[in-house]
Amino acid sequence: MNPKVIIRPFAVGQDEDAWVSIFNQVVTEFADGTPTTRAEYDLEVSSPSYDSKGRFVAELDGTVIGTVHAELDPEDPDRVGFMIPVRVLREHRRQGIGLALARRGLESLRERGVVKVQAAVRDENAAGRALLARLGFKPCRVMSWMRRSLDQLPELPALNPRFEIRAVPGSPDSAAMLLSLRNEAMKEHYNYRPVTMEEMAHWQESDDKLGIATFRLVAYVRGEPVGYLSFSIDPGGCAHLNRKRGECYIRVTCESGPYCSYHHIASSLSQPSGSDPVRSPGSSPGRMWRSPGLRLGVQSSASLAASPGREFSASLAARPGL
Repeated sequence: MNPKVIIRPFAVGQDEDAWVSIFNQVVTEFADGTPTTRAEYDLEVSSPSYDSKGRFVAELDGTVIGTVHAELDPEDPDRVGFMIPVRVLREHRRQGIGLALARRGLESLRERGVVKVQAAVRDENAAGRALLARLGFKPCRVMSWMRRSLDQLPELPALNPRFEIRAVPGSPDSAAMLLSLRNEAMKEHYNYRPVTMEEMAHWQESDDKLGIATFRLVAYVRGEPVGYLSFSIDPGGCAHLNRKRGECYIRVTCESGPYCSYHHIASSLSQPSGSDPVRSPGSSPGRMWRSPGLRLGVQSSASLAASPGREFSASLAARPGL
């Protein structure tokens, strides 16, 4: 690594714009990458579950050229660390800067008593996967972001008469119901921990401030809520991608299986309604820090192939080489 490169802690009040700039330059190297804004960044770091520690930058001659964030969820009882992907500007890669950033981030987690860490990387990012392997990470799961056209949906089997779908307005009562459904449905999810009402309220407040419209459909069986679909529209993301695209998350409790399916709820996106919000321009791909559940990215253009990503885990115990 160039001896002039310095790895130092993130400086609050100084490095925010550089952090956002590097994120944008790196993420837009991918076809579906959507840049963020300083306003989005400020909302992210104000989240009740955001860990401001473990942020480091690589600096060359006074200019930030790389970043890493090794975070710890304050609500996670297992204290598993997570390393946000290392980001280095293209012209400074293959010089050991990414490795130095990653090592410093992992060291900061170990200094905080963390013994296990995870990281995520896109499957097409061979350099990122190689970096994690070099640091001792092992694959632990593979996820896929899937897209399809909404022009036509296949025929569905007859819907159980005890099952219905209703649009749910934003209100304190519906927020409590959705939070309960989300936590119940996600119990078997990898790395599950219940979301708090404070976190959910922050996400909604952030969407409101950014002009992101969110619509929710709740599935009921015998009058009891058993699952929901959340569909969002991000005008800023659509403008960047120049596409009409939306994003939805589907959560169904295990007990509802005999009555409905993910497909039944998803199909409601194409059904006419009074306001018909889902026919508005759609959103950009969601940020990783938001509800990491099953995602069916829907759009009004032609179908695209699935885009897999991988998560890795590693132990920080007895690793003197860090």
